[in-house]
Amino acid sequence: MRISHNIYWSAALPASICCLILYLKALSCGFILWDDTEFVVNNLPLRSFDANLFVWSFTTIAPFSGIWIPLTWISFAVDYQFWGLNPFGYHLTNILLHAANVFLLVLIGDYLCRDVFRDRGLPTRTGMLALFLAGLVYGIHPLRVESVAWVTERKDVLNGFFTFAAILFYLRFVQQDVPQDRRTRDYLLSLACFLLSLMAKPVSVVLPAMLLVADWHLARLDTIPLRRIAWEKIPYVTVATAITVTTLACASGTGGVLVSMKTLPLADRFLASGNAIYQYLRLTIVPFGIVPYDPLPTPIPASYLFSCGVVVVVAGAVIWTRNRILMATALCFILPLIPTLAFFQNNDHAYAARYTYLPEAIPSIVAVAWLVVQVTRLAIPWRRGALTFITAGMAGAILCYGISTERLIEVWHDTGTFWSRIIEVTPLGRAYQERGMYHFAKGEYVLAIEDLTRAIEIAESLGMHDRYNLDAFRGEAYRNVKRYAEAANDFTTAIGKAPRPVYFYHRGLALQELGRRDEASRDFLRAGSETGAIDWY
Repeated sequence: MRISHNIYWSAALPASICCLILYLKALSCGFILWDDTEFVVNNLPLRSFDANLFVWSFTTIAPFSGIWIPLTWISFAVDYQFWGLNPFGYHLTNILLHAANVFLLVLIGDYLCRDVFRDRGLPTRTGMLALFLAGLVYGIHPLRVESVAWVTERKDVLNGFFTFAAILFYLRFVQQDVPQDRRTRDYLLSLACFLLSLMAKPVSVVLPAMLLVADWHLARLDTIPLRRIAWEKIPYVTVATAITVTTLACASGTGGVLVSMKTLPLADRFLASGNAIYQYLRLTIVPFGIVPYDPLPTPIPASYLFSCGVVVVVAGAVIWTRNRILMATALCFILPLIPTLAFFQNNDHAYAARYTYLPEAIPSIVAVAWLVVQVTRLAIPWRRGALTFITAGMAGAILCYGISTERLIEVWHDTGTFWSRIIEVTPLGRAYQERGMYHFAKGEYVLAIEDLTRAIEIAESLGMHDRYNLDAFRGEAYRNVKRYAEAANDFTTAIGKAPRPVYFYHRGLALQELGRRDEASRDFLRAGSETGAIDWY
């Protein structure tokens, strides 16, 4: 690999280590009852590392999202062999993968920016500093927390590792001053890494288009016949097409999870997509108000028109500049976002921080390095002062990002802190419901009653009367704290909406404690053999 020794040690490795240290706090986080249960904790096939695991991994789609992720399943199975169900090991793997991704990104930045640095006559140390800062900006940005600190999002960091490796090998391949056999090897390695990235998470299907953007940025389109470049991309496009067809078939087939056009019309999809892009841009610059769950409102609010307008203006301004670096950077941001936008809506999220893991990678590296070049070029007589100024500014931003990231890692400590963060930003009924159920499972019945009561109040205010689960679980929480009258009332309410035998049994227990033995006996008769714990129906 033709990378200078100084760049290797003085930019890539320190940036990677800084990110690793910052995220060590995530080692104290547990599993979150928000996909982690289905992906890891209760996922029995992961517990035996044999041929059956590989068959299962390649024939199973992910719950909720309906995507094909065999490599992610296998990585979880490897973790289980070492750690069992100790979340420490799963978080450690995520952190190490993220640190490795930052390392790879700095190396990618060297290939993408070395000509710019040379053309501007910048000293090697300036280039190293620019790439180091760029790696830190990406690696410790608060938008990365969800992908790193959430075990389920192993998909992101694993996909990122192989996507960045594919890009790096491709950039090595396009170097003309290396032997042909090495170029061929790098091309095949790039293609193999691309396939592995798709097996971790198919969001990288847009990589062929990104590589074409890289060709444009590196001026290959100016010197190499278009036919040759097109032939280079055919294997990538073939692989991407196959995975795309498979993913769409899985997501839209029987039991699929893609939201229908009837539920979310095309016009709403455009508005939702424009708003998501606006939010990602806003949170990139000012990363405050990041929340793990932000549902798509129904109907789509008028404010989304403003967000879309801002996106159109920004896009127009970028095109108007005709600046190749700026336009290439914008394309590398938009292209990886496309599979996550509302055009392919497969959940109820308006947007999510984890969706920025790929889109912000190349732009972070190129934008920061380009900023260093521009500032030093505009202030050549005061180059040292200008470099000190931008370094101080970047250091301040990185410090703010680091503090915010550290605080956001705490959100993923457990299910309670997860939903508490959502309640803090957006007090949703579902958030109170889920936190209440978390407290119930831990035996913290007083806290469960408080949250379930708030969830019931919100449900009533929204006209949602089919809430018998909330009534039943609050009734059971009341019974466990010996507030039997309230328990009996809640079970009566639940029975009026869903007369399940187990509800009669638990109401009978409450009535028995109240001395109403005849009523309790009648409830026990109605319950029959249903004498177990209540469940969520």
